[in-house]
Amino acid sequence: MEHKKYYVKRKESLESIANELGISSENLRGYHNRFCELNDLLSAKGENLQKVGYILIPYSIEQLKINKEKEVRLKTFALEQKPTETLTYLILQNIDMQVSGDSIVDSETEILWKYKKEQNQNFFYAELFQKEHQVKYIKSIYRALTEYMQKFNKPLEHLNVKLRPSGEIKEILNQKDIEDKWLLLKEELSPEMGDTLEEKQMLEGGDNDFKNSLPLLKNSLLHRLFFMDLYKSYTISDTFYSIAPLKYTSQIFNQEEIFLITKQKIEKNNYSVKIKFFSEADIEKNKHLKAIYNSKLRDFLKQEFNYQFTWSLEYTFDMQQGIMLECHSKIKEQAANNYTHLTEHKISLTENLENI
Repeated sequence: MEHKKYYVKRKESLESIANELGISSENLRGYHNRFCELNDLLSAKGENLQKVGYILIPYSIEQLKINKEKEVRLKTFALEQKPTETLTYLILQNIDMQVSGDSIVDSETEILWKYKKEQNQNFFYAELFQKEHQVKYIKSIYRALTEYMQKFNKPLEHLNVKLRPSGEIKEILNQKDIEDKWLLLKEELSPEMGDTLEEKQMLEGGDNDFKNSLPLLKNSLLHRLFFMDLYKSYTISDTFYSIAPLKYTSQIFNQEEIFLITKQKIEKNNYSVKIKFFSEADIEKNKHLKAIYNSKLRDFLKQEFNYQFTWSLEYTFDMQQGIMLECHSKIKEQAANNYTHLTEHKISLTENLENI
């Protein structure tokens, strides 16, 4: 058998060549070492690749690239958004803020959403109703405050939105209704509120949020999870690979944007697909958080800054119907060894109904 040669270019690595040709680095190195001269054996990780200067390959470069394209096509598929009848989603939300091992804020909330979607040309029109919102558990000292703050969610209990083909919210269609509900709620709350700066800011924030609610929804983790841009083409993968990073706003550092490094893995089984993400903080791009920590938290926590962030996120979709079956999101954010914020969401399709 005639062996072909791939001549190594400057700065190329065993991994980059393997990716280009569609062969695993282990198989590429193994084939080369099986047939090369003794002096040209590649080391375990190919550190001497530039010195050897070439790699033996079983077929021509052109043929290997053709084979790679065929394999990619076989592994590539499109997840398409489709209209749905009314669906019921159960959402479990857990939040736990720990300081020195003690849970300062520890809550479990159960939410029930009804959801349906229609298509008109390239866009989808979705209606979302919040039917239940129950705080199942919270420390007693925070229950009254939580129940009071829950009232501020009422204007968003019914959403009528226009969706992009990818699944993201493009426009809120019942914005005027949301604002009107807020004005009624504001009138109801006014006798209960005092004249403090904080209470005035809450009302001003409500005026802004419910006059233009799209930024509010895009910053709401739950709504982001539910309306994520997931309807696109994917390639089945055995391992996680790097993609454009997800975005996250800090729960510790007053809504500061956290820069992430994100990887993705796709698994397909008959007509269901799992879309998995794993994100970590980009240490170099998050150095600005240290100054915030030192000025606001260090004296209280009595510990040095040690920021860490991990986010595991997994979706399961029914490909035939284009329906999300499950979503599980788990986030751990840490400012110092003794200060962490944990957030977990589980979204599950429970039943299909013809009418709300």
